Amino acid sequence: MQQQTSFVRPARPGDLTPVADLHAAYLAWLSQVSDQPLAPFRLLPPGSGAAATTGFAAARADQTPGTHLLVATEADQVVGFALAVSVANAPATAAPAPDSSPLVALAQGAPTELAYLVVSPAAGPGHGERLLAALTDVCRAEELATLRAWVPAPDTALAGLLTAAGFAETGVAVRFADAPTPLRAHLYVTRL
Repeated sequence: MQQQTSFVRPARPGDLTPVADLHAAYLAWLSQVSDQPLAPFRLLPPGSGAAATTGFAAARADQTPGTHLLVATEADQVVGFALAVSVANAPATAAPAPDSSPLVALAQGAPTELAYLVVSPAAGPGHGERLLAALTDVCRAEELATLRAWVPAPDTALAGLLTAAGFAETGVAVRFADAPTPLRAHLYVTRL
């Protein structure tokens, strides 16, 4: 029996099409479970294929601290990805109202945002955990103190993964207006 190897590494140019395909599949799943049509929201242009590949290529080329595109591989195939962006480069969202909650204040000051963490359902176990661990390691190496994430409400698996990794839900939720139908998302944050 041949042993499969799994790795997490920075994305390479040849990874962009599989990443865009995983992204499109994730959006299709979100559309199905939320019973509403969704287009790529927040960071990438609508569509899949070339348009999404171009968006991921721009993220991969961005050298701003806190911006990283990592991939998880299994037997040399891309089976997942994590995209973190510098908050300075992230599209504006409806900022949470000023709040006395320390978690909200921590999230508002986070320099980096986990935009996507997507793993193929057909992949073996552990890729999400490895992607998140690698991403936090890279952010720590850049001396970034906090990481935040907006988690789409239907994605309970991602919410569970973040909670298990020490992220706290802030209690803040927004609807992203740039989706065709507003998508509800919850804000999570962690210290690195």
